[in-house]
Amino acid sequence: MAQLLAPLAIASTGLTILGQLQGGAQANAAAKAEASQKEKLAGQERAAGQRQALAARREADIARSNAVAVSAARSGSADGDAANLLARINREGTFEVQTALGEGEARARNREFGAQMTRFDGKESKRRAQLGALSSGVSFLSKFGGDLASGVYR
Repeated sequence: MAQLLAPLAIASTGLTILGQLQGGAQANAAAKAEASQKEKLAGQERAAGQRQALAARREADIARSNAVAVSAARSGSADGDAANLLARINREGTFEVQTALGEGEARARNREFGAQMTRFDGKESKRRAQLGALSSGVSFLSKFGGDLASGVYR
């Protein structure tokens, strides 16, 4: 019976170690894939911010054009009130453009940070699995190593 225990113990420990290593490697691979997806989303967030900025710029251009047309129709020229209105439209348009770009960049950086954390988690999962496998091997040796070396299981 003792002769049967040694191969079973070795096989069991070997399978445990292999399973732990594979599990860690799979967790790391999944984390890398998820991080890659988050980085793609970061690029999309930047692009969305740029599109919003372009839309804000177009709206400001239209408002400026309308203000010039109304002012010219009323008085035949652009007076001081119209100039003040145009300056305000320019400031607000610039603010909206910068806000859209800033928000898109902030969302993108948040996604990139999430990708970094996911990659870190994957590496840590792999490292924990490696330590678990090492622990399983050491545990096996502490239980059966002396007996195997002395020939108890022959």
